[in-house]
Amino acid sequence: MYVDNDPLVLTDARALLASSPQGATAYIDVDLYDPARILGEAAQTLDFGKPVALMLMGILGHVESDDEARSIIERLMSVFPAGSYVAMYDGGDTDPDVVEATRIWNVSANPKYHLRSPVRLAALLSGLEMVDPGVASVTRWKPDAEAPAQPEIAQFAAVALRRSVRMCDGDDDIVEFADGVHVQPGGVRGRG
Repeated sequence: MYVDNDPLVLTDARALLASSPQGATAYIDVDLYDPARILGEAAQTLDFGKPVALMLMGILGHVESDDEARSIIERLMSVFPAGSYVAMYDGGDTDPDVVEATRIWNVSANPKYHLRSPVRLAALLSGLEMVDPGVASVTRWKPDAEAPAQPEIAQFAAVALRRSVRMCDGDDDIVEFADGVHVQPGGVRGRG
């Protein structure tokens, strides 16, 4: 499932994304600010009863507000079961040259790009369980031990797991963890 609203990307997607007996592919022409429509159309291809991987690659920098970016992630992840992941990368504000280049870009760009610190990027995934090594430069996130070390760049990646989903059944909470379903009489206590 690929989601974008760029007309040039749509043209390429129509040419490249083809389904086969081994699996289905689809392209949704929709804006990231419309998670309900994304989920509605994605449900026609994806099975939301099984864990899903949401990949937000280089897109959240186009969302100015941290609260709005976090809300988009939360709304998209809200229908996915325990065991689902979100992976993301975006530009960081740790390199003065990147900050200046982005400032120049934003003079005439539409949409503008908003750099975030690694701490702010991590906060977008609050409520999810961060996978080691957490937020790291894309060149340092799970590097190949055999390859020469790469310099850190001001683009940061993270992966997070949706460990559990809470459902209420009368006085008991039913908590679906990635490793199974647990009933906790009288409400949830502990991890979540």
